[in-house]
Formats: sequence, C-alpha cells, structure tokens
Amino acid sequence: MKKIERISGIIFIVGIILKYLLIPGAGFLLTISGLVLASIYFYLGIFLFLDIKFKDWFRRESYQNISPKRIFGAIITGVALSTVMVGIVFMFQYLPGWGIMIIVGGSPLIIILVISIIKFLQTKSNFYTGLIIRIALATILALLHLIFR
Repeated sequence: MKKIERISGIIFIVGIILKYLLIPGAGFLLTISGLVLASIYFYLGIFLFLDIKFKDWFRRESYQNISPKRIFGAIITGVALSTVMVGIVFMFQYLPGWGIMIIVGGSPLIIILVISIIKFLQTKSNFYTGLIIRIALATILALLHLIFR
C-alpha cells in the first residue's frame, strides 16, 4: 500500500508540474492520481498510518498494542487528508468548492500536525514521522497554489 501511495504521489506531483507547463493531459493525470491518493487515505488510512499489513487487517492481535487514541487519530487524519487531496484536485481543475474542502480538511490537519510534532519530540516514533511528512506535503501544496494563484 505504501508503494501505491508513493507512486500516486509522484504521479500527482508530475501532474502538477505538467499542469503548470500547460501540457495536454496533465489534468487527467493530476485528477486520477489525486483521487487515488484521496481514496487510499479515506478508506485505508488507518492501516497505512498504523503500519498494519494487508494480511493482518482482520486479526485482533494486530490492534492489541495500539491505543484507541492512536486509532482515532489515524481515522481522523485519513479523512482530513482525503478531504484536502480532493480540494487540491478541485483547485487545480478550477472546480467550485475547493476552498471549503481545503478549510474543512486543513483545520483538523493543522491541529494534528501540532500534536504530531509535540508527540514526535517526546517519543521519536515512526508513526508521527509519517504523519508529519504527509500532512506537511498536503499543506505545502495547498498553500503554494493559494499564494501563486
């Protein structure tokens, strides 16, 4: 799943670059890869963020050492990242509603980012490293386009 996320992320960034260069087909590339990322974060974000392998999704043992707060945080992060990704796709495609999607998804992301940074400084956990990187990339993409629009 991490490979699919990375490949989709690279294709998404290439689509953004091609969109700015006004290359035909860039919008299609951007839309498909952005919506794949949004789907991964929305439906499979809990497994991705908690680093649970596909074969262990339905095993009770894989969730025993994970606190309910961390599970809740992973679910909220997945929904918020998905909302921001759809907002970014809408923004690059000049579709209405992108602003509210970025605000609705970005507000919890900023709170999660602050909490993740504080927790990372305390524990140095890989869980928080992954969250910080994903949230920072989505926020930077949204802010850069808002600034240079």
